[in-house]
Amino acid sequence: YLSKKPLDVDELIGTLGLKEHQNKLPNQISGGQQQRCAIGRAIVKNPDIMLCDEPTGALDYNTSKEILTLIERVNQKYGNTIIMVT
Repeated sequence: YLSKKPLDVDELIGTLGLKEHQNKLPNQISGGQQQRCAIGRAIVKNPDIMLCDEPTGALDYNTSKEILTLIERVNQKYGNTIIMVT
């Protein structure tokens, strides 16, 4: 189920820490930034449930921690239910 009221894109970009990268192409940003972008694309329509399949599978330890923290922050800020498969 998608909300009839999508999230504010500029606010979401700020929450994801991608403000300085918003006009770059995928090959111009790091793997962690690409993952944050994917999370943003998944949540921008404000779904009730977000399914995350191996959200940190191809990332190093530190970037994985950042992504998991970001997913938790998104959950707390926007109230979406998150189901994660590892």
